Amino acid sequence: MQSVRKSSHGPANSSFAMLCAIAKDEAAPAIHNNADPTTERLRMLRAKSERVCLISGGEVTVKVVNGGTGGRNQQFALACARKISGEAITVLSAGTDGIDGNSPAAGAIVDGSTLERARARGLDPEAHLAGFNAYPFFESLGDAITTGPTGNNLRDLRILLAY
Repeated sequence: MQSVRKSSHGPANSSFAMLCAIAKDEAAPAIHNNADPTTERLRMLRAKSERVCLISGGEVTVKVVNGGTGGRNQQFALACARKISGEAITVLSAGTDGIDGNSPAAGAIVDGSTLERARARGLDPEAHLAGFNAYPFFESLGDAITTGPTGNNLRDLRILLAY
C-alpha cells in the first residue's frame, strides 16, 4: 500500500469521508488470475470508512484457454461482478492504451447490479467468464469502455469504489 489518506471533502453542509488507497503494482501479484484479493482488500478498507476508493495499476495475468473476444481487463471486471453482486461497489478495469486483448474495448465497468441486468437480458455471466468471451457480454450491457487507441501505454488501471 503506497498511500492511505482520509478526506473530508464533499458537498457543502454534508458529512462526507472517503478513504483513498493506492496499491502499488509490486504489491499486487496476488490479484493475478482472480478478483478475490482485490475485492477483499476493498472490503477490509471499507471496515474503516463508509466510502472507499482503491486504485491499482499494473497488469493482471489471465491464462486464456480457447478464448473468445475480450482481454484481461474485461475478464477481471467480469470476475469482480461475481464478487460484488448486490453490493454498493463499482469496479472499472481498463488499459491506458485503449486496447484490451483482441477486442475494440479498453476494458469494462461493473457494479452490484451487473449480474442482475445481464440475467434480465438472457446473458450467462459464468459462460462468458469461462469462455474468455467478456467483450460481447459487456457490449450487450453497454458497460464496455471503448476509447480507441490512445497512443499511451502507461499501465492498466483498476478503480474500485465502495459507497
